[in-house]
Amino acid sequence: MNSYLKFLNDCIHECECNIQEAEECLTKGVVPFTEIKDTKEFLEEWREELKDLKQRRKKEENMKLNLT
Repeated sequence: MNSYLKFLNDCIHECECNIQEAEECLTKGVVPFTEIKDTKEFLEEWREELKDLKQRRKKEENMKLNLT
């Protein structure tokens, strides 16, 4: 695995962890409204970033397959 692909996988893992934490935060007991609003905004951003990272990883894997 090349270093760029490893980097993408690390970023994907971190993003997935952030999403999981945010979802857990939103489902726990009483949370201040401002925290909910911020968490929802971050969650939306992380989901978009995750989608982009997975597309990049797929493109990188396809490029690697085409080279072999």
